[in-house]
Amino acid sequence: MLREMAVLSAAMVALQLVSPGARASETRPDTALQDHAQAKSPAVRRFPARAMAALTLDGASPAAVAPVVVRPPVRVTHVAHVRRAVRKVVAVPGDPAPDSDSALTDQEEVVSQLAEMKGDRDYLMVDKTHGKIILFENNEPVFAGPALTGESTADNLPAGALHEKFEKLNALDTKVTPAGRYTVSRSHDNDYGTVLDINEIHGTDWGIAIHRLYLGTPSEHREQRIESPNAQDKHITFGCINVTPDAIAFLLKKLPEKSATPLYILPEDDSKTVAYFAPRTS
Repeated sequence: MLREMAVLSAAMVALQLVSPGARASETRPDTALQDHAQAKSPAVRRFPARAMAALTLDGASPAAVAPVVVRPPVRVTHVAHVRRAVRKVVAVPGDPAPDSDSALTDQEEVVSQLAEMKGDRDYLMVDKTHGKIILFENNEPVFAGPALTGESTADNLPAGALHEKFEKLNALDTKVTPAGRYTVSRSHDNDYGTVLDINEIHGTDWGIAIHRLYLGTPSEHREQRIESPNAQDKHITFGCINVTPDAIAFLLKKLPEKSATPLYILPEDDSKTVAYFAPRTS
């Protein structure tokens, strides 16, 4: 592991990679409340702001789950450098069927390896480019399904967005699902039931969450978008991650009730993937 991290560190210096830009202080999120606010008064706070969780950004349906695969060390310096293992999601009887495109992309494979280097083995991954959410158990993909993300394809919130009230965040450049490593915990919402709230992202009266599909604005056609084979159709939310009712039910059944779960939101610009997720070497 030390040798692999040293190689990665040297590669990052050579490539002049910058540090991740998706910190809570720079990030802009939205939450189920943002999505829901279009149908209700902007004054209604859907997700009250809470103290940030102890876990930080740096701190740190499927038949039988695939066995652990021990892969040899890989010199991960760029998405293009990943060894193409073509791992696929394995379904479990009685659970929602995995997405039809169940093979991991190069970027997803890279991030799964970087997650393992960080010590994360059970976690969620959201691929904004392909409109997909993936659950990993023991670092193996066991579920994948469609997901809607922010209307903007930017990877970072605009400066100052976290200090704005939700009713002010109507411009396209604020409707972002920010890239980075976060953690999610269960929270209750009167309209969505149990949701997965991102612990590190909180605005003045809003946040970002993974929740079931918001259908309050029919003109957005979210029900059709989440079933669309066109990945571009998946960009429509204020920043929250919308999934199908079956998907959120499955995730809530699989994820721990009390502890937080790591969440990797992949950048649209895959050339910055390693910069966002590479383990700290100092």
